[in-house]
Amino acid sequence: MSSFLRLCPILFLCLLSLNGKAGILDNTRKVSLIFVGPAKGLSESTFGHVALKFSPETNGGLLDMVIEFVADIPRNENPLSKYIRGAGVGKNKYQVKADLSSFYDFRKRKTIDENRSLIVYDLKLSNEEVTRVVDYIESFQEQELGEDYVFLTKNCSYFAASALESATGKKINNKSFPWKVDDKLRKLGLVTAEKKYPDASSERERLATKYLDESLGTLFPSGWKESFALMLGEPNISFRQSSYLKLLWLLKAPSVTEKDKKKVHSLIRYLISFENDAVQYTLRNLFKNPENKKLVLLPLIRMESKETRLPKTKFFKHDLVLKKNAPIIRISWSGKNHSAVEIPLPSLKFADDFSLQYEGNKVGRYIRTKSDRWILSQRLDYALDIDRVSGTVRTFLYVDLSDNVKDLKLALPSLKEKGILALNNAIDFKGELGSCYAMVLLQKAFLERAIFIPGTIPTERIDKFALMRELFIGKYVVLPGYKNIHEFTSSIPKEEFKKFIRNLQASLQKDRFAQMKENILEREILDDVTDLRLKSMLDEGLHIPLIIGMSHKGTLKAASSSAHAILVHDMKVIPEGYRLTAYDPNTGLNTLYVLNKEFRLEYPFYDRNYDYVGMIDRIDAQAMTLDHAVRSREIDTGKIKPLLRNAPALLIEGMEITKVLQ
Repeated sequence: MSSFLRLCPILFLCLLSLNGKAGILDNTRKVSLIFVGPAKGLSESTFGHVALKFSPETNGGLLDMVIEFVADIPRNENPLSKYIRGAGVGKNKYQVKADLSSFYDFRKRKTIDENRSLIVYDLKLSNEEVTRVVDYIESFQEQELGEDYVFLTKNCSYFAASALESATGKKINNKSFPWKVDDKLRKLGLVTAEKKYPDASSERERLATKYLDESLGTLFPSGWKESFALMLGEPNISFRQSSYLKLLWLLKAPSVTEKDKKKVHSLIRYLISFENDAVQYTLRNLFKNPENKKLVLLPLIRMESKETRLPKTKFFKHDLVLKKNAPIIRISWSGKNHSAVEIPLPSLKFADDFSLQYEGNKVGRYIRTKSDRWILSQRLDYALDIDRVSGTVRTFLYVDLSDNVKDLKLALPSLKEKGILALNNAIDFKGELGSCYAMVLLQKAFLERAIFIPGTIPTERIDKFALMRELFIGKYVVLPGYKNIHEFTSSIPKEEFKKFIRNLQASLQKDRFAQMKENILEREILDDVTDLRLKSMLDEGLHIPLIIGMSHKGTLKAASSSAHAILVHDMKVIPEGYRLTAYDPNTGLNTLYVLNKEFRLEYPFYDRNYDYVGMIDRIDAQAMTLDHAVRSREIDTGKIKPLLRNAPALLIEGMEITKVLQ
């Protein structure tokens, strides 16, 4: 449950460049200013955000277009660099760009995805002034040299207010301060009406309170009602989900009548509409076939006295971990009355293969690291219910025993069906340095995020290199007309494909110091701890890159500055240690590698006068959870095919993938 719930959604390429789209605004009859409430924490949106809405009708609607002036920030920009450039320090400032989206998408993104409130101010503009605002936007986009964007001085509200100044001829003071622009417009007599759109947390809490007062309040067990609405108002889903589990309990309770269960379903439908796409998908699975979902109420944590108050939820930390081969939920909170507790989970059993069992069913996998013991699961979760008034912490354990969660582990024949890249590092690149690592990462990206739809006619309109670049950086790619990786990549001219791989490798290249830093901080050498972690991840069906370096016999002193990379799929215990199933860019998919009992790699062509040491990346829990969450669900090709009618291929960003999962 939590794997999807705790992930942030990203939209289906919903923002359009204004370039070439200016005609969309030509039939504008009304212009409004939108103020978006401040974002939580320190960011470029700490003081709010301003945009302009363009309506073809005087009463406006969800299909109105919204223009927002934003900084053109590169993908994966370093946070420090982002704030230095955003502050306008130095010559390398950000350029401003005007993004266009529908009001429906804009409102959803701000109120639900970002949990921020909106206020829309209708403006009193003449027809000529409306036309001048549209002209300003169009001429703005046509400028050859873009203007600088500075978070505090030339920001979203600065450019929006400048457009209104240009149209009305009226001076707008403090136009770089988003929270002051509306007040100035009101004083200038430009505001005719305003409409508020609350953030999603407020809407969920309001709905829950309404249903408690009208019908559902008497159905809950003692002590459950008091925190129900408050938890639904929490922006953090790890607390919010406790209220959803209470609703699941009502659906499963024999004492609740069918009439009341209909009311529960009604509330669920309303609440889900104020959740992002990833959470919506997960909640629909949660409430589907409730007879297959198990709820376990764990021991209540109660403060010693009412004077000893619990802190706010933001001060809580919690984990599902393993301690002395026994699963526990570890909860702690900071502040004046800081404390820590461990809640045992006797209904869960830890098995010899590092899996967690519930009533004989595998529900999770223990992933051991040097600093902690972490559990990866799509069937097992928990939720905390914090009642600050009564001073109690209630914990729910949730187990999903339905059959729509698939086993990701692939046997060798299934791996062969998936195919490999139609290049051979040893032959096509003659073993030139670095290509193997780019090939391994691209092979991994294809296995995890490429969706093949055979049986349709492939189109030459597909820019295969653009698709592979997007796949490489984390998007999901739908490829109609191809059955596997090899068929798709073999359709690319070999020399062009080789050039693409070399460019990928160049993008990964680091200088010697940076490479040494990465190896020390971000990778771990295979030993008696990391080998168990590697095996657990492989048993869970993950694909793990393995970097192989050559060292002098009996030491870790490097014997060569180069290294090799393979993608490991399986790890079987043998008398000599482990036999690996891996994709090797030099030899393809094979079972030739052995990790011996000294944790050194053996291969038929290796020089026995040297040792060969393996390194794997340190765990990125969020990335691993995302990969596991998506891949554990079946792709519904029936939902994809209609989307391909007007497109040769399809890019899907982030958790928008939930829209095409079963």
